[in-house]
Amino acid sequence: MTGLPAQQAGVASALATTSRQLGNTLGVAVLASVAAGPHLDQRRAWLIALGLGLAVAALNAVAGRRCRSVPATAEPARVPEPTTVR
Repeated sequence: MTGLPAQQAGVASALATTSRQLGNTLGVAVLASVAAGPHLDQRRAWLIALGLGLAVAALNAVAGRRCRSVPATAEPARVPEPTTVR
């Protein structure tokens, strides 16, 4: 969340968490339906799961390296001083 203003960090974190959970849910559902399908034996289902896992790991390595190389250019948000009403 380094490239965002402080006011938007919570929203960005929630969006990232929701996306991760949705991806995990869909991944498990697709993998379970492929493994339970009548057209595949158990060995092929495990090979498909292994291939998908390696593909996700490769994408994570590439995306993680790219995200770490982006410099944080946003300035810290300035919080106004509280005022008292008289």
